[in-house]
Amino acid sequence: MADDPFLHPGTWWASEPGMGEEEIRLDLEARFCLTHLLMVFRSPRPAAIILERSRDFAQTWEPLKLFARNCSHTFSLPDDVTQPGAPCTSRYSSATPCSEGEVVFRFLGPGSEVEDPYSPEAIALLTLTNLRIRLQGAQSCTFPATPNHPSPSHIHLKHPVSSPTSKSPSPTSPSPSSASPNPSPMIPFTSHTFPNPLPSSSTSPKPSPIPLNLASPTHSPLSLPRHLSTPQGASFAVYTLLAGGTCLCHGHAEQCLPLTVRRGALLQTDMVHGRCICLHHTAGEHCDKCAPLYNDQPWRPANGSSGEPNPCQRAGTGAGVPGVIHALGIASAGQESGAQAATTVGKDIGALV
Repeated sequence: MADDPFLHPGTWWASEPGMGEEEIRLDLEARFCLTHLLMVFRSPRPAAIILERSRDFAQTWEPLKLFARNCSHTFSLPDDVTQPGAPCTSRYSSATPCSEGEVVFRFLGPGSEVEDPYSPEAIALLTLTNLRIRLQGAQSCTFPATPNHPSPSHIHLKHPVSSPTSKSPSPTSPSPSSASPNPSPMIPFTSHTFPNPLPSSSTSPKPSPIPLNLASPTHSPLSLPRHLSTPQGASFAVYTLLAGGTCLCHGHAEQCLPLTVRRGALLQTDMVHGRCICLHHTAGEHCDKCAPLYNDQPWRPANGSSGEPNPCQRAGTGAGVPGVIHALGIASAGQESGAQAATTVGKDIGALV
């Protein structure tokens, strides 16, 4: 999902002036693996941002990362600048630069202990169905903003954006705050995606859990601190929103299709869909089980570190398993054709348009 800065260099989304808090929410059609988030602001960056995810289609929410000029003052939390692995960071909350300031978040940051992207640990970190970005405390800037972007136009966030505090404008409106409903794909992380990456470390501190009581199923208790005042007329404005990742296939697919396809509808090849086209004798929306008759061994995800596909095996072909299939007069697939299981690890797809 992206508002592509190359295809649409002069577009942005802007909130109403004087808004002390605004929300951008991405609601996905299925479970996906989100690997990174990049935002480029036309306005000064917010004084604070709360990044949250849901893994159950917005029934419950959990914080992923907090951003603030002063983590201890705003959220009573340590800063990862001085305490690596802390849940809050002050790296991306300065009002300067007045325009084109970045906010970057990576689910598996530098020095991460997770080596296999298909492991249960990685899936637990990356999986989501909804992403919520809460912008808090619009800031003013003492220096004039001189962005390199041409004249304004309506935004192309390329994904439905919902806000509980303001009505979504029409996509056909020439207003700078209107949004296009056409989704765009997520992309795997590449080193050149972020010009200013977080400094890597030889050690790999484990992220600290955010000490929050999410008692309400749909609302986070985190709210705008009173001391984060909003200057008169200030607003939030975003040039680029890039959320990158893959469809969730556990390494058992090379392509994903829409969950439902309307008759006569053309397949959108410029977006990542949610239904995996399973390989390695696996089945299910996310290739998370063995296909019928291929349950000789328990299902396993592919191994992204070693490249082993870990395919499901046809029943009756494993070592020490009685030839039940042969007793029924049915030859196994391996004896029938001498074919071997596919050895290519299915890589989840994603492309930026």
